[in-house]
Amino acid sequence: MLAWLVAAAGCAAPDATVTTEATTAETEGGPVFEFAGQVAGDDVPAEATVAVVWLVRTAGLASMFKYGDGRASNGEFMISIAGEAPPDVALSPLNKEGVGQRIAFGMLMMWPAEREIPEGVVGFEEIGGLIGLAEQYAVIWRDGEDWGDAVHDWPLAFPAAEFACGRCELGQGIDWYEPVDCTEVTITVGAPESFVGCDFL
Repeated sequence: MLAWLVAAAGCAAPDATVTTEATTAETEGGPVFEFAGQVAGDDVPAEATVAVVWLVRTAGLASMFKYGDGRASNGEFMISIAGEAPPDVALSPLNKEGVGQRIAFGMLMMWPAEREIPEGVVGFEEIGGLIGLAEQYAVIWRDGEDWGDAVHDWPLAFPAAEFACGRCELGQGIDWYEPVDCTEVTITVGAPESFVGCDFL
C-alpha cells in the first residue's frame, strides 16, 4: 500500500531517542496536540521545515493531505496539530463493510528550511525534495465507534478519538502499528532509496 510513498521519497533507518512528552492543550482556537523529538542520520540540517502528511484513501486510490506543522533545529523537532481530529478525507474504514470504524495515519516529513508546504491536499510535486522522514512511525487517530467486526484488531490498542503515536511492527505478509510514547518518534535524514515503509494496509 505504501509503495507509492516509497517512490516519492525515503529516508534512512531510525537511530535516536527523544526527551519531550506529547501534550494536548486547550487554546483559544481549540485543542492542540504537540510533541518534540530528535533528528538523526548523516548531515542533520541546522534548520528544517517539518509537517504531518496524512494518507488519503478513496476508492482504492491514495493521495495525501497536509495537516500539522513544525520546525527542526539543531537535531530536534517540534510538531503541532491544531484540532480535535484529522481532516475527514484522511479517515479510512477498516471494517469488513467498508463503513465506519475509521482510522487515519499521519507521516512526519522534513524539508529544507525555506520550504513551505501548503495546507490541504498535496501532490508528489508539492512534497518533493524530502530530506527526512519518520519512516517507521506515524501519528494515528481512530474514531470511537464499535470495532467488534473490524478486519484488524490492532487499532484497538490506540485511544479512541485522540491523537497518538505508533511504531511499525513487521509481520508475516502485513505490518501493523503498536502504540508508543511520542518521545520515541525520530525523523531520520537519508537518501530516498534507503526508505523502508510500513505495509499496514
